[in-house]
Amino acid sequence: MGKYEDRCYETLKKGRCIVKVSDKTYICPYCPPKKKQYYRYEDLLQHASGVGDSSSAKRRPIVKASHRALAKYLKKNHVPLVSSSKLSAQEDTPSGHDDDEKIVWPWTGIVVNIPIRKSENGQSVGKSGSKLKDELIRRGFNPITVHPLRNYHGHSGTAVVEFQKDWQGLHHALSFENAYKADHHGKKDWSANTEVKYGLYAWVARADDYKSSSIIGEHLCQTRDLKTIPKLMEEEARKQDRLVSYLTNITGTKNKIDLYTAVQKCPCFNVSLPMDISTIDGSNITESEMGMYVDRSYEKLKNGKYIVKVSGETYSCPFCPQKKKPNY
Repeated sequence: MGKYEDRCYETLKKGRCIVKVSDKTYICPYCPPKKKQYYRYEDLLQHASGVGDSSSAKRRPIVKASHRALAKYLKKNHVPLVSSSKLSAQEDTPSGHDDDEKIVWPWTGIVVNIPIRKSENGQSVGKSGSKLKDELIRRGFNPITVHPLRNYHGHSGTAVVEFQKDWQGLHHALSFENAYKADHHGKKDWSANTEVKYGLYAWVARADDYKSSSIIGEHLCQTRDLKTIPKLMEEEARKQDRLVSYLTNITGTKNKIDLYTAVQKCPCFNVSLPMDISTIDGSNITESEMGMYVDRSYEKLKNGKYIVKVSGETYSCPFCPQKKKPNY
């Protein structure tokens, strides 16, 4: 049990589990997805310590050990900069609470102060998206694409960075933001009243960026959505419940907790958040059509149009790329 606790602690330290999703909001990575909820720092610490030190026989040793590791991680590596009383007071204000929970989806980074110059025809030119992406990768970040924003004069000196559409992508986006913030090149530093600024400044796009009248706001309104993270988590949990329900029906398994563990091992589990996905005929569906697509996929599974059960004891996931399909 002690070794497992140490292993969980090391995993948390390396950032492989998401705990902090914003300056004020935390989640427990060890609770079943449908039970995930938002915590303040002190509430999550109390939750982790309570589960870890529980004397109840119903708590499995592995659950206690993982929560003890979480409590240790929170105490040693995630002490908030503001006091609990200040945190509570800030969260009591409706505007602060709303802004804190809303984020641009898919996870998007903003990069500003990109060097530009005038070309012979008077247009502004600067680094391409591929060069900016390579630069971010060299710094240890994990962008999917980087798209420079252009205006009437050409390159605007601003770019948007897209990250994976899953919880790991959120972790990458927040790591990206924190790295620039640590170098004093975050959003607050960019907004500070200093005459000359050198180097790139970057942060994760949130509600104020989305609602701004700048070229950033115009782009985000056209290509992104503004959502609360709890809403995204609810949608993820619903999809997982659908899959678990289906597997329960075809296998006769009564222990859904064990099935959650099996589902989490599926390569497509980490990309289970709502996103544009292609149907079999190649057409794209939007987020508003997601529920209809889930129902249609469920009916096709029921009608046997997808192969799930390969043998008496072996199953496969029909929604993962062919080359990634293992047997379960």
